[in-house]
Amino acid sequence: MRKMWVVCLLLGMLLLPAMSTAETDVPHEVRQLLGEVEVLSAAGWEEAEQSTWFVYARTQDGTGTLCCFVDKNGAWAEEFRTQKAVPPGNGRTELHISDGAWSFRDPGNGKGQYIEGPILILLQYDADNTAVEWLISFARSQAGVWELIAVRKYSCSAIIDVGSGGMTFYSMADKAQSVAVGCAPCCFDRDLRSFCLTDVPLTFQAAQEKAFSTVLPWQ
Repeated sequence: MRKMWVVCLLLGMLLLPAMSTAETDVPHEVRQLLGEVEVLSAAGWEEAEQSTWFVYARTQDGTGTLCCFVDKNGAWAEEFRTQKAVPPGNGRTELHISDGAWSFRDPGNGKGQYIEGPILILLQYDADNTAVEWLISFARSQAGVWELIAVRKYSCSAIIDVGSGGMTFYSMADKAQSVAVGCAPCCFDRDLRSFCLTDVPLTFQAAQEKAFSTVLPWQ
């Protein structure tokens, strides 16, 4: 049975209803398409026109893989598999899907921007499974593409919102107030199908250096 979660996207998004599920809830056809893997977490989003299931699985060689499956007109098909979007840690990894999320804060007016869902949320805990280490979020665009919107790495206080206009970096001067450190161009592919987590600079300084050293496609 699908469990309802209230996921607090720490230092970045408000309390929102989100859905996570066990392997037993994964559609039978999807489980067959997965093949010989161990399902560690899964989350589904059901709509009249198209349903989507994300599955985080471990292959026989121990590699973590994020898989996406889509049901169009009653037939399930694999959309893509990726290992590049998954953090390299050994902590527990969970998938959640929410119907919306708030961005960290708009540096212009001090208020967050509400982002319409569905939102895919990938959480990875630390090695002891006691605290969230990574939070990575993707929103589905009107074109049906899952695009990166947020990255948090809590051990190094990386708080980054990502959008079409670039990346905004934040710091916590104290637990009650955030400060926008600066904005930088987004010099990597946000599309989940080809997104690579190691391409994301985790500090504003690193983002500036990468922007100056990267030749963008339109230049």
